[in-house]
Amino acid sequence: MSYCVHCGVELDASLKRCPLCNTPVLDPHNIPTEEAVSPYPSRKGKVDEPVRRKDIAIIYTIFLITVSVTCGLLNLFVFSKAPWSLIVLGICLLLWVFSIPFIIYHKISPYLAIILDGGVVILFLYMLAILIGRFDWFYSLALPIPLLFTFLWVCTMLLHQKVSHSFSALGLYILSDISIFCIGIELLCRHYAEKPYRITWSAVVLTVCAILSILIISLFFIPRLREAARRRLHF
Repeated sequence: MSYCVHCGVELDASLKRCPLCNTPVLDPHNIPTEEAVSPYPSRKGKVDEPVRRKDIAIIYTIFLITVSVTCGLLNLFVFSKAPWSLIVLGICLLLWVFSIPFIIYHKISPYLAIILDGGVVILFLYMLAILIGRFDWFYSLALPIPLLFTFLWVCTMLLHQKVSHSFSALGLYILSDISIFCIGIELLCRHYAEKPYRITWSAVVLTVCAILSILIISLFFIPRLREAARRRLHF
C-alpha cells in the first residue's frame, strides 16, 4: 500500500491520483505488474425521485380528513351529548387552509390566501357559536373583527404593490393598520357591552404608532438619516 507524497493519505493500488489533493501517484517501490481493478463501481446511477409536493399534500389532506371523520363518528355514536367534533373539524380546516398553499403551490395569490384565511377563521368561530349555542357574540365580535383584519391586510398589500414598495412606506402602512384595528376592536367591544362609544386603551396604541410614524417620515425626508438607517438595519 502506498501513500500520497503531498498529503500523506493512504492510497489504494488502483488509484492514479490522490482522491484528497489530486496529486499523481508516484511510488517506484510498488509498481503493479498488471493494471489493478478499481474497488469503486464504474456505473453511475441516479438518486431516487424526490417526493413531490403534491404527494405530501395528498397525505396531509387524507390525514386531516381521517381525523375529522373519526371524531365525527365518535361524536355521533359514542359521545353524543354535545357537538364537540365541530371543534376538531374547524381545527383541521384551519390547518389545511393555512398550510396547503405552501405545500401545493407556493406562488398562490396573496390576496386569495388572506381572504381564505379570514374566511376559515370566521367559519371556525361560527362552529364555536353552534357548540356554545349563542350567536350574539359571533355577530357582534367574532364576525366583524376578522373581516376588519382581512380588509386592512388586503389594503396594505394593495398600497405596497401599487403606491410604494419602500420599507419605510410599508412600516407606515402597518402602523396605520395596527391603529385602526385596535380602535375598531375597542369600539366593537363597547358596542357589544352596550357602553358609550369612546377610545381609551386604543388611544395609547394610536399615540405610540403616531410617534413611530413621525420618526419614519423624518427618516424618509432626510436623505442622510435615511441612508444611515439603511446601512445599519441592512434594508
